[in-house]
Amino acid sequence: MARDALAVLAHMYIRFGRPEAAVVLFGAIAHLDHDQEWALRARTVALLKANRHQEAVTEARRLLRLGGEEGGKITLYYVIAFGCWALGMKDDAQVAYREACQLAANANSPSAAVGAKR
Repeated sequence: MARDALAVLAHMYIRFGRPEAAVVLFGAIAHLDHDQEWALRARTVALLKANRHQEAVTEARRLLRLGGEEGGKITLYYVIAFGCWALGMKDDAQVAYREACQLAANANSPSAAVGAKR
């Protein structure tokens, strides 16, 4: 229950322009519950919004190496794309953006929907 309240507060911090506070809260959530892959992903978004681009990219790449759900990978590739773009790493940004788009297209394809129903 406390974890859920922290998550709502962290999202509100992002929404109302306080991403640094969200970084701290998402880090705390991940520390409290080690199965909170979503909290670590959300922390990368908060890092990006806090203009901590290098940290966001590094953390997103680390999380990708750990694996995880396909939908989460889309978010991580977007974080890498936008972070790399802000850092002037245009080629890396374009590669990550294409990967995110490809994963999103695959997730929304009719064959993915049929596979999900099985």
